[in-house]
Amino acid sequence: LTWQPQERPFDHPDSCCRFRLDGSKPVVATRNATVEFTRELILSVLDLLQREAEAHDGLDYLQIFKDVQGKRLWVIENDEAITALLPEDY
Repeated sequence: LTWQPQERPFDHPDSCCRFRLDGSKPVVATRNATVEFTRELILSVLDLLQREAEAHDGLDYLQIFKDVQGKRLWVIENDEAITALLPEDY
């Protein structure tokens, strides 16, 4: 999967999401996302986002990954959860 550039610059005030896997928020994935990309791949994406959020002092709430066939995986963080989904699941 290739991480796509986020819409907002890293230094934008809204680039404040941390994608922390520390239990403070539930981490969920839609069924379609786990079928298309597997649980293990989604967990590796979440690990990357957590490290990048630390490196950049936060990321935008929406992060997009694309595979070689053009299929996209979205990862969204909001006040309630961190969610991995396909765009059509939104």
